[in-house]
Order: sequence, then structure tokens, then C-alpha cells
Amino acid sequence: MKPYYDITSATLRNITELVWFCSELNLGNVSFSYYQDQIDFHLSENKHGWELVVKLPQGRDIYKVEDSSLIYQYSEN
Repeated sequence: MKPYYDITSATLRNITELVWFCSELNLGNVSFSYYQDQIDFHLSENKHGWELVVKLPQGRDIYKVEDSSLIYQYSEN
């Protein structure tokens, strides 16, 4: 399966900077939205590392965050 949303290099940079910032502040999660495109992003830390959920009207994509890259896991409706 393929992700519903193609993450741009600018968005990837924002995500990796947010993960770093959250780690520095000892925050376990952060969310942000691209309102014009109706896309919500949620970053959360668990015992295995950081996870990104990208929620769109048609479904959501799940990624694992490793260093400064995203590893696509799966999509669901």
C-alpha cells in the first residue's frame, strides 16, 4: 500500500525539528495542522521511539521516525 499523502522535504524538515525540540523539552507528543489542505499531523513518543500519524479526510498514514527520516509503516481508512 502507498501513503495517502506525499510528505515534502520542507514538511519532513519541520517534523524532524519538532521531534528534536520535543526531546529537548521532554514532551511526549505534539500535533499541528495544515488547515487549507485538511491535514493533521500528530507526533508521539512511545517505548519504541517516535511515531507520526498523518490524518486526511480519506484515511491516515502511519510512520516511524528514525533520525531525520520517516519510515512508512501502513495506511488505514
